[in-house]
Amino acid sequence: MLPGSAPALIVVVLLAVTGCATRWHYEKATADEAATERDRDECAREARVPFGSHPIELSEGRIWSFPFQTVDPKVLNDCMEKKGYTLLP
Repeated sequence: MLPGSAPALIVVVLLAVTGCATRWHYEKATADEAATERDRDECAREARVPFGSHPIELSEGRIWSFPFQTVDPKVLNDCMEKKGYTLLP
C-alpha cells in the first residue's frame, strides 16, 4: 500500500460503514412497507443534523452515530418508537 493512500482508504471504509449503519429496519403490525417508509422519512427529516456534528458512538450493540451522518440515529429511533415501531435486530 502506498503511504499516502491510507487516509483515503480509511475515509472510504468509514463512508461505507456509515451507509450500512444508518439503514435500520423497523416493524409495526399495522404498517405496510409504504407506511413504514413514509414514517421513516418523516422521522429522518426531524432528525437532521449538520454533517460532521457527531463522534463515533457505539451503544447497545449498534453503531449509533458517525461524524459523516446527516441524520441523528437516536432521534430517528426515538421518533419511530413513538410511532409504535420496533427496531429489528
